[in-house]
Amino acid sequence: MDVLRWLKELHKERELLEKAIRRLELMLDAAKSAETRQRGKRGRKPGMSNEERKEISERMRRYWAQRRNHRGVAQLQEGETPPVEDSTMSGDKEAL
Repeated sequence: MDVLRWLKELHKERELLEKAIRRLELMLDAAKSAETRQRGKRGRKPGMSNEERKEISERMRRYWAQRRNHRGVAQLQEGETPPVEDSTMSGDKEAL
């Protein structure tokens, strides 16, 4: 009858091992999710709102227009008149 007692002991050990394995797996899953959350904080910044994008767009338009104007004035010789702006340069950009 020792065999029955050994079987009972082995079943108890197996249950204890299965519980330990489940705990370790849970701890491993928790560590992985924490690592993923930390990695998620790095990386790209949140995108700009439409309002911010529009503000930057307008600022850059003014900047480049000013650069074009300064470049054109600097290249003019004394007594020259500035060139007439081409129709493709003015007007709605939305038509493009």
